[in-house]
Amino acid sequence: MKELLTNIRPPKYLRYFFYIIYSFYRNYKSERTDAHITATIFLAFMHMLFFLSLVFIVEDYYSLDTYQGYTNTYLTIFITGVIFYFGFFF
Repeated sequence: MKELLTNIRPPKYLRYFFYIIYSFYRNYKSERTDAHITATIFLAFMHMLFFLSLVFIVEDYYSLDTYQGYTNTYLTIFITGVIFYFGFFF
C-alpha cells in the first residue's frame, strides 16, 4: 500500500494554481490598520452562515413546544451567538 501511495501526486494544474496564488500574495504587506478585522469577517463568513442555519433549525424545532414558549429557543440562539462572537472576533 505504501508503494502505491508514494507514486500519487497532485494534479499539475493545482500546483500551478497554488504557486500563482502564493506568488501574488507573497510580497503583499497591508498598510491598513483594520486589515485583521476584514480578514476575520471574511474567514468567519462561512461560520456565520452555519450559525444562521442553526438558528433557523433550532427555532423550527422548538417552535412546536408551546408549553415552554420561545424562552429555550432564544436562549439557545443567544448563547450560540455569544460563543461565535467571542470565538471569531477576540
